[in-house]
Amino acid sequence: MRLNPSQRGDWLSPAEMARLGSPLDLINEDHYRLRHICAVLDRLSGKPSREPVDLEQTRGFLRRELSAHIADEEEDLFPMLRKRCEPEDQVDKTLDRLSKDHASHLEGAKSCLVILDGLHAQRSDLTRDERAVLRGFADKKRRHLILENAILLPLARARLMTTDLRQMLEHMLDRRGLPGGGYHAG
Repeated sequence: MRLNPSQRGDWLSPAEMARLGSPLDLINEDHYRLRHICAVLDRLSGKPSREPVDLEQTRGFLRRELSAHIADEEEDLFPMLRKRCEPEDQVDKTLDRLSKDHASHLEGAKSCLVILDGLHAQRSDLTRDERAVLRGFADKKRRHLILENAILLPLARARLMTTDLRQMLEHMLDRRGLPGGGYHAG
């Protein structure tokens, strides 16, 4: 089951797990939110963007939700793909690259948070270096999302089994401190 745009929540709020049909839909929903966060960072760094700046939601996602999202991929999705993919899928090199990106993204998010926290405290305009940090993080994250959305998620939908998805959902709920729910393949 894939979400159509009318089923999406707004980008400001965490995905409602009960509304989503698959843990892959939650990952996709997080990617949707991350694209909006990249647009916010672009706007703050001086690049044109139609996205309104919602500093509090952007800070919240980077502070609390990004690490859970990365753990969803590193601890569940990537190992399951390594186990289920066929040799012709040639997934190992891609997953190695994405894992390296994740480590960099966690560090980049910390740097962005220092800058965003300063803005939240109503400090003066951003410096050129701060703008470059925000822009660099958004650019790297956007390229990363393209790879995950174009290659990884379609491959996961084709290769993962219902038992994999059920286990992944249980772990995702645990990471977020949410009660268990039934996964129904659809």
